[in-house]
Amino acid sequence: MSPKNKGKFGPGKSAVELEDEFVSGVSQVAEKLKPHLKLIAAISAILVVVMIGWYGYQYLNERAETKATALFRQALEIADRPVEAPDPDSDKSKDAEPEAGNDAKPEADKAAESAEAAADAPFPSEQARAEAVLVPLQSLRGEYGSTDTARAARLLHASSLYTAGRFQDAIAMYEEILADRTMSDLAIPAREGLGYAQEALALANEDQAARQAGLEKALATFGEIQTKEDGPQREVALYHQARILAALGKREDAIASLKKASEIAPESPLRNDIRQRLAQLAE
Repeated sequence: MSPKNKGKFGPGKSAVELEDEFVSGVSQVAEKLKPHLKLIAAISAILVVVMIGWYGYQYLNERAETKATALFRQALEIADRPVEAPDPDSDKSKDAEPEAGNDAKPEADKAAESAEAAADAPFPSEQARAEAVLVPLQSLRGEYGSTDTARAARLLHASSLYTAGRFQDAIAMYEEILADRTMSDLAIPAREGLGYAQEALALANEDQAARQAGLEKALATFGEIQTKEDGPQREVALYHQARILAALGKREDAIASLKKASEIAPESPLRNDIRQRLAQLAE
């Protein structure tokens, strides 16, 4: 600063004066806030509770998802186990000599080996396997039904209910999937599963009128798999409709549906099934 401008803005303030001004300013702010201290305290308390609640929710949600995932993984592992009819030749005589050294094994080791063998053993039937799959899936739905994992497991749950012969429960589960807009990517397999369950329930009914009504419902459901003539999976819808039409005694309509399916998708994975059913209906 040049000499001629020296002191233009007055003498500088000392550190003590600046500190006094700061304290004075803080005091003025405090005085202004004093009437609102209760409100501020209440808002602060609410914010603390909200933050604690949010972090608590996040923790519990992550913990629930972890446990739900473990149950779903267990169900998938069971579903991957083979189904194989017992081999009568595998039965050994009770009088057969035990393997050398078998008696020398501790009982704990024998029990562990037996449990491991049982866990890997094939199921005697598809229904038996489905019933085993349902055990962890029902726990998953009952304990962690609100988790994303439980929602993702619903398709396996529904198909397992169908395979176990619980058709009405399977129908309810498939309809739940179809009602969930966030699971629209599963609409086609869910509709196909729903149609199968409705068909099975109808065929299990001894009353002829109820049986026919159930088949008509399945016919409509299979048609909804794909309503557009050039849409994906249209031949799947036509194939299933042909099956139901044949069961309803509408042979000509069934043949027409199968021919149409063959025309629009000649390379479909269902082509052999379509040809086979056409041959059967033509006899």
